[in-house]
Amino acid sequence: MKKQGRRGFLKSVALAGGAAASAPAQTAARATAASAAAGPCEDGLTAVAYPRKFTGRKLAMLAFPLGGVGAGSIALGGRGQLRDWEIYNRSEKGRSPSYAFPAIWVQAGDAKPLAHVLEARMLAPFEGRTGLGADNAPGLSRLEDATFTGEYPLATVAFHDSRLPVNVTLEAFSPFVPLDPEGSGLPVAVLRYRVKNPGKVAAKVAIAFAIDNPVIAEGGGANASSAARVNDFKTAEGLAGIFMHNPSLGAAAPRAGSFSVCVMDPEGGRVSHLSGWPKARWWTSPLLYWDDFSADGELGPEKGEHNGVGSLCLQRTIAGGAETEFTFLLAWHFPNRTPARMGWSSDTGFGDTVIGNHYCQRFADSWQAARYAAQKLPELEERMRQFLTAMRETTLPAAVREAAMANASTLATTTCFRTADGRFFGWEGSGCCHGNCDHVWNYETTTHHLFPTLARSMRETHLELSAKLDGAMPIRVNLPLDHQTGGAAAADGQMGQIVKAYFDWQLYGDTEWLRQWWPDIKKALEFAWIPGGWDANRDGVFEGVQHNTYDVEFYGPNPMCGIYYLAALRAGEEMARAVGESGAADGYRKLFEQGRQWIDQPVD
Repeated sequence: MKKQGRRGFLKSVALAGGAAASAPAQTAARATAASAAAGPCEDGLTAVAYPRKFTGRKLAMLAFPLGGVGAGSIALGGRGQLRDWEIYNRSEKGRSPSYAFPAIWVQAGDAKPLAHVLEARMLAPFEGRTGLGADNAPGLSRLEDATFTGEYPLATVAFHDSRLPVNVTLEAFSPFVPLDPEGSGLPVAVLRYRVKNPGKVAAKVAIAFAIDNPVIAEGGGANASSAARVNDFKTAEGLAGIFMHNPSLGAAAPRAGSFSVCVMDPEGGRVSHLSGWPKARWWTSPLLYWDDFSADGELGPEKGEHNGVGSLCLQRTIAGGAETEFTFLLAWHFPNRTPARMGWSSDTGFGDTVIGNHYCQRFADSWQAARYAAQKLPELEERMRQFLTAMRETTLPAAVREAAMANASTLATTTCFRTADGRFFGWEGSGCCHGNCDHVWNYETTTHHLFPTLARSMRETHLELSAKLDGAMPIRVNLPLDHQTGGAAAADGQMGQIVKAYFDWQLYGDTEWLRQWWPDIKKALEFAWIPGGWDANRDGVFEGVQHNTYDVEFYGPNPMCGIYYLAALRAGEEMARAVGESGAADGYRKLFEQGRQWIDQPVD
């Protein structure tokens, strides 16, 4: 297997979004087969097939994030179910509406129709004190099995069931296009069910999505008032759907917003809907819904009182041997992000300030987001698939491709978000350890190569804060930005951010950007020289007390922080020369040479 260095790998990923467009594409099947047939890597590691497939009990705990970069996410589980609804501006693993599931109805020729929840059967471990509980009506029939193929940003679930006269495969994704953070930042999830009729007679097929209106007050759950929630059926060109909102919530309520479940390209089929399930005692409502859907593959007519579970159905007739698509689009819009509610620790005293979401500045509500996504989807999906093809066809070991693409999915989780002003922020982990932590984000390079403007946004935020604090760069950025007055600096974190600024400049090639930020970069680098600082005597060696990524203090010279400093000096030299400050560049080079010689000396 041909070896490729780290630089070559990163370059191939960075250029994938553009280069793939001009490269002749192999078929997906050919590329996948070649990957699966790969033998052991040259380093002796066991080869991993790319893309990876999961079956059986391995499906139980999978969670594949669907959502735009920095725009919240809903996860797709291994069985084809929805889980982990993290669209409310904070990490909420395990949160889901009481009901959110698709169902399929099929009648082949004159045969008796049948209906199933369009998910594979439930698998242990059954989480929670109630076991299966009542959510999503676990007593309803589900499909026998499934195979899950994970290839971020695309997940494929092939359903298997001996009772179904049709073959069903789900493709789930959100647009993800390198170098295009706006096209990749939509608050939407696409769920496309491909249905093939292998028989000789035509089959009527209906797929319905039922979702309990998720726009509820903080702390609301299964018993949330249905009277306050409104599910409006709406149509637009190439789109039909249910717009879910809650007029009873004040505009400033933490979970005020909207959600839409839509079906794309309904022309040629029959759309029906329910603005709510029939209202009944206990758990009778799901059964009444099921009786309605399973009878004829349509919903309605509505009569009497109803609850908040909106349902949308599309029925099509599929000729023998033919295939068709049912494309559902989920969209959300929840603007009231605050530091306090999401747990972004802050000592500013302004934790309840709404800092918002960038996507909410682009769209007035979820229906507008859905309409935009539907219009742009053909173009965005084509570019996304070019990226996937580029990764499939590279000669990199499958294990490396899998690692690269799986880690890119972090950008679509609640680990990352964009505030209303467009700035990009990240936790150390989803909902844990706030602040664009500079020494932790030093380790990360995915954002640089896929979305360099977002990486630069992080840099600019750190540099602005550092300039305001006389060159000290706090490890963590508090929100709102205007109110931070201090914070501890980490030696490796601050020097690493200077190297990253060089990295930003080299990757993007924007010297005007470098000129704009150079005074702040220079100030942050020379902060190392303050009295009592890390290199107070300016000999190129860190001797001062150095807080670092291990959350401890290093005392005196050490290789880790010392090498970060040397790297920052060299990066500073190159940047200084580029902006015409040769004197500063010579000074940085002199310190680098002194420090390098000292740190490279062998120890007796």
